Amino acid sequence: MKKLGRFLYLHGRTIYYILAVVVGVVCGLLIANDRLSIGGAALAVILTALVPFFVMNLIAISSYSKPLVDALDVERDPYPLLEESEYLLTKTKKGLPYLTNIINYSAGLIETGQFEKALAVLQAVDFSKVPKTLPQNMFVYYHNLCAAYNANGQKDQASIYYSKALASYAMIKNEAVKKQMKSTITVHTIEEHLRNEDYKEAGK
Repeated sequence: MKKLGRFLYLHGRTIYYILAVVVGVVCGLLIANDRLSIGGAALAVILTALVPFFVMNLIAISSYSKPLVDALDVERDPYPLLEESEYLLTKTKKGLPYLTNIINYSAGLIETGQFEKALAVLQAVDFSKVPKTLPQNMFVYYHNLCAAYNANGQKDQASIYYSKALASYAMIKNEAVKKQMKSTITVHTIEEHLRNEDYKEAGK
């Protein structure tokens, strides 16, 4: 199941586009020959293209990406995420998957004490390859930069990226996403207070 999840994670979107084109062409031919109504064509596209797309995403998340994140967040084992994201970086060179893999890889590096390597990886990101970056993506990116700088003893730089992370968090419009990331921003705020030795405030 893991291999299937990895395959769908890497190629699911391409498979969806191929399905959509094939179904669209077939439906177009049927409509042209009065063998299918426009409503029927729309239903066919939904059933044979969109539904498989969501099923593929569900398989990719449940059997592949979620276990990797859970290993880090729940079991405190960074190596599955570190090794798999390093592999994925050889396969994804642009777009949000590229940035996501960079973020995951840097998280694994930070958790294994490779702070300077994590900084090098994060600083080398080419954002021209990620034209549609969302605030939540930038929030996690800046969060990892802050964590790496802080762990590496570079407090001033950590403070700069802490502020950038907060600014990106404030730009997230989707309340569900914002709520999902609330635990991260809470931990981050505590870390910032601790860096300033404001222990009383951090304990609140």
